[in-house]
Amino acid sequence: MKTPIKIKKRDDQKVIHETPSARANTHRTAEVIVKSWIMEARERRRLHCLRESVRQEEMEAGGRW
Repeated sequence: MKTPIKIKKRDDQKVIHETPSARANTHRTAEVIVKSWIMEARERRRLHCLRESVRQEEMEAGGRW
């Protein structure tokens, strides 16, 4: 069957669609979010290191003159 299963509680009027692919999509979405956070953190760290090295070079060059 390809139709989603509908779960309805007695007191609750909201219908919940529960499908196996919905769980997989939720897991996949979380995985994508975490991986993007990791990539952004690495990029920020790389930029920070570049800025620090440029600052260090400017300080060394300024001390020589």
